[in-house]
Amino acid sequence: MSTNTNGSGASSAGKDVAGNLVNGLASGVASGVAAAFTGSALNVVGNIASPGFKFCEYVRNLDKNRERLKDEAKKLCARMADVSAKTNSDRMKQPNQECRLWNDSAHKLETEICTLLAECKPAPSNYLSRGELSKCLADKAHEVHRCWEDGSTFTTDVMVKRPPERFIKVKAPKIDDKPTLYGVVERTLGYLRAKDLKTIGLWGMVGVGKTAIMQNLNNDEQIAKMFDIVIFATLSGAGNGEEPQYAAGKFQPAKVRLLREIAERLMLNIGDITDTRIIASRILEELKGKKYLLLLDDVWETIDLEDIGISETHTDGKVVLASRHRNICKEKCSEIIHVGELSSAEAKKLFKEKLGQRENLSSFGPFPELVVRECFNFPLLIDRVARTFKLKERILQWDTGLKNLRKWPNVNIQGVDEVLDFLRFCYEELDDEDKKVCFLYGALYSEGYEIFEDYLLECWRAEGFTARHSGCDILVDLINVSLLERCEKMKHVRMNKILRNMALKISSEREDLRCLVRANEELEEPPEKIEWTGKRRISLMDNKLCKLPDELACDRLSTLLLQGNGNLTLIPELFF
Repeated sequence: MSTNTNGSGASSAGKDVAGNLVNGLASGVASGVAAAFTGSALNVVGNIASPGFKFCEYVRNLDKNRERLKDEAKKLCARMADVSAKTNSDRMKQPNQECRLWNDSAHKLETEICTLLAECKPAPSNYLSRGELSKCLADKAHEVHRCWEDGSTFTTDVMVKRPPERFIKVKAPKIDDKPTLYGVVERTLGYLRAKDLKTIGLWGMVGVGKTAIMQNLNNDEQIAKMFDIVIFATLSGAGNGEEPQYAAGKFQPAKVRLLREIAERLMLNIGDITDTRIIASRILEELKGKKYLLLLDDVWETIDLEDIGISETHTDGKVVLASRHRNICKEKCSEIIHVGELSSAEAKKLFKEKLGQRENLSSFGPFPELVVRECFNFPLLIDRVARTFKLKERILQWDTGLKNLRKWPNVNIQGVDEVLDFLRFCYEELDDEDKKVCFLYGALYSEGYEIFEDYLLECWRAEGFTARHSGCDILVDLINVSLLERCEKMKHVRMNKILRNMALKISSEREDLRCLVRANEELEEPPEKIEWTGKRRISLMDNKLCKLPDELACDRLSTLLLQGNGNLTLIPELFF
């Protein structure tokens, strides 16, 4: 019994111990859970409260963030102005790609800033709207500041060499309504598309419209898409009717001018380099690997393309040259296109275009058509004659003008001299001797020379040409009949090169106007003494003369032009 009684007591005590242990564990677990719950709750509250506090700051600092954005925007605008000044300071260079991307970003930010600031006028009164706007202002201010910092490097080294324009448009007459001329443009385009054709020649009489075709080729949008760069250049110089013994000596300086023209188009810095081989080498290297088209106008002498930097190794380069000499085209070109005369219908259309708006043209009866017929469908003649007849308001004037035009014998126009003879009509049509000698005087200046009007008028006055007329009136008359033309430069005129050659020929035929013109020929020594004899006027301007003869038989000399000879420091007394 006792044994049983002791066993029951032990069992009861064990239960008490177990119960206490369970209660203790429960209490501990409960305490731990409570503690854990309390910590989590605080974290949740903290996470909820933190954005709320920050949002309150945005609401409270709306005005502050707006002013900060304005300040950052001012700094960015100042930096943009500095970068712009830097990038516009050198015409030969352009901003690099990184700078252009930064500039685009900065301009985009400018727009966004304006939009944001506009939303502040007036500031929203709604609590949430104010907070959201203030946050946008703060974020944008930070973005603007970062852009300002990124632009710090662009105020120093941002420039790279600017590539030349793909093509530069030139003034060109409308020819798409004249099949004879525009047909040549289309044929040339076809040849240019041919992969294996590199050189194309256009040949025809002086004045038939070759230059007009070349100008239209230069401006053609299809060509602009075919090539990386289109270069329009002219082999200016001698050739068109000038004395043959002087033409050969003009080719070298003409080639130098051509090389410089091409180098300038390619934006090459050649400075004072005069060695043609060096310039040609620079051009050769620059064009390597490029798809280019060289339009070479007025080629009056055979030229080796290698001498001007155009190489057969340039597999993607092409050349179109225009010349009045068929042999030059045959020698240098793979394909030749002849530029012929206009059709009668085209000639009439061109004549009416040059006359301008003349609604009463029919009132002149058959004279307009008869005048066109006397021009042999020759564009240059039509142009000059039409401008002369444009000033004639009465039918009697048209009749007289037509009779003067018919004084010239019917000849087959095949050479420059014949063209000059026909152009001479415009000179003979001048109604006063003073106007004629004033026109001829203009040929003393270099080809293409831009003459200051006041200086020309003073020279005419000194020569006594304008004794009975105002020099200004004569100048206007010569411009009106296109014997002189205005330049883009204010108060400057020049003489068309073909008209200049005509004027030189006329002067050589008149004993009282005999002249010697060796302008812009790179002369380092004066002409032979015999060339001075009997001359009334001599022009040696734009050369490299260092001295003049000490003894000459030039007692008839009344005009000596020497400007442009920088090395000439002494003029002998015999010229005074």
